Amino acid sequence: MKTILLVEDHDLMRLFLVNYLNSEYEVYSVATIKEANAWIKYQHADLILADFPKNEDTLEMNRILR
Repeated sequence: MKTILLVEDHDLMRLFLVNYLNSEYEVYSVATIKEANAWIKYQHADLILADFPKNEDTLEMNRILR
């Protein structure tokens, strides 16, 4: 099963997306880019869905993914 990491700070939207995607994918969700950075250091996701503006934390996530 394909894995998705969902990074969404809005609780209701995160819950909706997890429930929507959960039947087809293994979904992990976090609320912040910092939590995502910690997760991706030790886990693998086939797809990362993140809705955050570009800032220092998102640049760190890009460095980790490379």
